[in-house]
Amino acid sequence: MQKKLKILHVQLLPLLSGVQRVSLNEIVHLKNQFDYSLVCANEGPLTEALTLINIPCFSIPQFCRELSLSKDLSALLALFKLMRQKKFDVVHTHSSKTGVLGRIAAKCAGVPKVIHTVHGFAFPAATSKKSYYLYFFLEWFAKFFTDELIVLNEKDREIAIKKLGYAKKCVHIIANGVDVDRFIPNTTGRLPEKIKIIMVGRLWPQKDPKTLFNAIKKLLDDNINVSVTYVGDGELMDELKTLAQHYTENISFLGWKDNISELLPQHNLFVLPSLWEGMPLAILEAMSCGLPCLVTNIPGNNDLVKDGYNGFLFEVADHEKLSRLIKNYSQNPDMLLKHADNARTFVQENFTLDARNEAVSKIYKS
Repeated sequence: MQKKLKILHVQLLPLLSGVQRVSLNEIVHLKNQFDYSLVCANEGPLTEALTLINIPCFSIPQFCRELSLSKDLSALLALFKLMRQKKFDVVHTHSSKTGVLGRIAAKCAGVPKVIHTVHGFAFPAATSKKSYYLYFFLEWFAKFFTDELIVLNEKDREIAIKKLGYAKKCVHIIANGVDVDRFIPNTTGRLPEKIKIIMVGRLWPQKDPKTLFNAIKKLLDDNINVSVTYVGDGELMDELKTLAQHYTENISFLGWKDNISELLPQHNLFVLPSLWEGMPLAILEAMSCGLPCLVTNIPGNNDLVKDGYNGFLFEVADHEKLSRLIKNYSQNPDMLLKHADNARTFVQENFTLDARNEAVSKIYKS
């Protein structure tokens, strides 16, 4: 019997946001083919879910999002020791800084294959020249420790090859996938009495949840019957709750939830106002549940949402346009239902979880 490949996924946080759910979905569906492990900063919903299916999880508390020379060097050493001790065949990293540390540690530890998935390059959306060149340098430097790079859209493939200098043969476009048998539409009561919006994602600046709040506030102040549910947590949670304190009947905050497939069909419209993305799993899950999507016109988002077919696009931070699009759906329920059907069909035909996992499996085995 052939020995299973030992694969280590490297994540920053043990949450169940889109990036982490991509790894979780893969491990759940391919655990009979590969010997998986996970390492991240600490314990949380992701490690709890993996522990239930007997996947080893390791913690490196020194992992942090901000740059810290002492913590980053300590995390690098801890990763190196773990990888050297466990003798993994493949290390698969995620996120920007964690991905850099993980790839360097893996190569230094002699891991045969090092793979990184880009969930959206951060440097193109940097707000200053200093941060742009810093993030660019880190991504460029990590290239020398990377055997295979997975990107989620054509724009990031171009960046990897033309700007960062990756060889074409090392860069693979593998779109995220969704379990269309689990994420299914609500087929009852399809004509909505009011527009019920949901946003699933980390409440931090990259996702720009305040743009959604500003759009909803405008609609509510104009007596448009609409509600919004935020699913996720993050550093903007307290600020958003303070802003929404006079709208508690229409704006709710659920924190992180592991029943997304149940929550999505309870709504009829999905919004994601991100500043940058790779290919948001949250959009795919929403569309699989028959929700039209209103998302920012950025790479990753506009690969999924086709304007006027399964949703609409709006420019970054344009809450005025977003509010008009929501109002348009509220006044045109037939269009909402048509876009809902188109969204479900679009995912079924192009973004199944089986197709994604089969493509990743081939890279592991190659």
